[in-house]
Amino acid sequence: MSGFEQLKRAEATSVRAAVLLWKDRARETEWTPDYFGFTIPDVFVVGYGLDYNDEHRSLPYVAALDPDDL
Repeated sequence: MSGFEQLKRAEATSVRAAVLLWKDRARETEWTPDYFGFTIPDVFVVGYGLDYNDEHRSLPYVAALDPDDL
């Protein structure tokens, strides 16, 4: 069951979204989170649980990967 389906089933009267990183780029939808920590450029980032090929996940900071590394 998807998160959206679970919210409908629970009959939530309101839902708020929070994200740590919000990429500064054009989007297909006009949705924006209610709260975000930082706006970042449209680059591939790793660290704090974000990874690339199962690497860099345990970094204690967020880092942008060089396009040559992808």
